[in-house]
Amino acid sequence: MPVWSSFMVFFCLASVGLPGLNGFVGEILTLMGAFMSVDHLGASYAVAAGFGMIFAAIYILYMVGKVVFGPVRLPGQDDDEAHKISIRDLTPREIGVLAPIAVVCLVLGLYPKPVLNSLEPQVKSIETIVQVEHEQPTRLALSE
Repeated sequence: MPVWSSFMVFFCLASVGLPGLNGFVGEILTLMGAFMSVDHLGASYAVAAGFGMIFAAIYILYMVGKVVFGPVRLPGQDDDEAHKISIRDLTPREIGVLAPIAVVCLVLGLYPKPVLNSLEPQVKSIETIVQVEHEQPTRLALSE
């Protein structure tokens, strides 16, 4: 099943946060945000998140090693008797569904600016709320 295993490895690497794929952008922005947030999170949370990302990468890559590159075991196969089960690779329809998703993962990893620009107005409004909270904390606390 070479096509299935190629997609599996690709999407697992995207999930791990390989640079150039969509997972990397989310992970690096999360770590930078936690590290730069002095009032709420700070460096200790960024370090803890970094260790969490490392452990997640370990178990995802371990799973890929066992599932994709491990020994072949057919469902229902005993040591004495092998049942005849046909295992097929992906069909063209399944490839047609997964290929655009893989392209989007690659495009967002290499050029995330359109998505980040679409989030900018919401981020600006949150920055304004946080700034007002720091300037006049009692007014917002009383209005809630």
